[in-house]
Amino acid sequence: MACVAAVCALLAGGTPAAAGEADREIPVQLLDVTDLHGQLQPTGVAPVTNPDGTKSAVGGLAYLATHLAQLRTGQRNSITFSTGDNFTGWEQDSFWLRGEPIVEFLNQQHVRFATVGNHELDSRPEWLTDHMVDGACGGEYGTVGVASCFPDSTGRRYHGTDFPYSSANIVDKRTGRPIAPPYVVETVRNDAGRAARIGFINLTVPDTVGNLRTILSFNPSLAALDEVRTADHYAQVLQSQGVQAIVLNIHDGGVPKSGTPYDSCSDIDSSLEWGMGMAVAKAVTPAIDAVFTGHQHQLFNCVVDDPAGNPRPVIEAGAYGQAVAAMSLTLDADTGDVDRSRTVAHNIANTHDVTPDPTTQAMVDHWSGYFAGYQQTTVGAVAADVTAARNPAGESTMGDAVADMELWEGQRDPHAADLALVKQIFLPPDLTYAPGQVPGDSPGRVLFAEVAGSPGGQSQPVVNADLTGDQLRAVLEQQWRTDASGATVFTPLAVSRNVTCTYDTSRPVGDRVRAVRVAGRPLAPGRTYRVAASVTFFEGPVYAQDTAYPAAAAATRHYRLPDEDRFAWVDYLRHVGVLRPPDTDRVRDLA
Repeated sequence: MACVAAVCALLAGGTPAAAGEADREIPVQLLDVTDLHGQLQPTGVAPVTNPDGTKSAVGGLAYLATHLAQLRTGQRNSITFSTGDNFTGWEQDSFWLRGEPIVEFLNQQHVRFATVGNHELDSRPEWLTDHMVDGACGGEYGTVGVASCFPDSTGRRYHGTDFPYSSANIVDKRTGRPIAPPYVVETVRNDAGRAARIGFINLTVPDTVGNLRTILSFNPSLAALDEVRTADHYAQVLQSQGVQAIVLNIHDGGVPKSGTPYDSCSDIDSSLEWGMGMAVAKAVTPAIDAVFTGHQHQLFNCVVDDPAGNPRPVIEAGAYGQAVAAMSLTLDADTGDVDRSRTVAHNIANTHDVTPDPTTQAMVDHWSGYFAGYQQTTVGAVAADVTAARNPAGESTMGDAVADMELWEGQRDPHAADLALVKQIFLPPDLTYAPGQVPGDSPGRVLFAEVAGSPGGQSQPVVNADLTGDQLRAVLEQQWRTDASGATVFTPLAVSRNVTCTYDTSRPVGDRVRAVRVAGRPLAPGRTYRVAASVTFFEGPVYAQDTAYPAAAAATRHYRLPDEDRFAWVDYLRHVGVLRPPDTDRVRDLA
């Protein structure tokens, strides 16, 4: 339900001060939204559990804008921020328009800063820092209005965020320096003109980078520092600058019991692999006065003891615009510190019993309409059907085409790829010469709506890495395996146009590959080859029905290419103009 009078009164500043003390006190309101994931509409957002066990429908940016406006009413010091994962969403319009719709919303809401979430790094870090934040367009960021930098609801071309992104613990491996400012400091004042500063230390879940299993945000050029040690360090830095009021904003959270009401606390297992944020909230220095969390898509409002035994609030506001985490702090103008006894925190559900904000609704309608038109744009053409249907040797025209795309993408590495391999368990939608169901289609024409699938099952980075000739042969042998019943299972790889492979299925599993040639030359056992593939090729199965080629895990010198496979596939189709079905003669079975 909407922010009721009693809750709004508490959030206005906690327990009222005694007469004569008001000039020394500085009330501050903190409003946090987390894990929006580009969700513009309320459709598909999970309801929240109320205290009586009933459910309330929530979600939608237009409703969220109204709730935020109500919460800010009458507040001299109201600071709105985000705990990360704002873009790279599941809503197709926001995803394919590169997160720019959600940035327009955050700019409209005068967000002051945001933590770098794992999904902010689903492309290379330069995409976040140079394009999403600074608004760089063209060049490596693609054709304006085609690949990025779309017009917003005012007609203005994308210009970046009006606020900084911040992360203290994600650093460049070469320099050891954070890729974004490690903290943000805000100055607040009371009606008497007394001022104080609040420092916000921002942290990112540490398995975001450098770990192949994080899939989308795999960035081998980055490293993650320990969360607790990093938070403690920057708390000392802030205190050395005279900042005593300190808030931790961490894109890592906890998982309460299922069915926990959205504004309450239940047992949270901080030992869970995916719920370490609560453990961090308990362990960081007592100098930190409050903790906002995210990443887990959970709703809770807890108080934990800091290492000195003092109560400290920890709150998370779910995901996709389910709620706002609202907290009121009272600062002492003499000391600059937080009076924790006066702190009040609540999750305010983004319910639909308010009037949607018309400006925000117009913005949402703009982007939905823009994407509807975008889906009817031409990305290329096909000379004949390109499909995932395999011939007896396991080869398909779609598999070959995607392998050629990954080889093309792999040339963008300073150490260019020698070949590409593709797991055919997941391929993009077939491209047919005959017109499809999308309005405006015609024979051979490929519309954007026809190519919106992913070559990797979920959008994945394309990665270059080194494998020796012996390791490559071992990978190719692992296309066949014997299952528990003793049956032979064949999971063929697609190879790029410069590779041929001959095998003999009459021979035993593990000894079937007879000859491999790369660029016309026999595979050399001791030579190192640069291989382009999706990240899960090197890591192993991540999704249901995925397949593993264990020898690929021996790869070294991983390098992330600029684009995720979905975007690279669209770019490749634009690049070739007319895609002709590859001749399926790259693989041959001698049996």
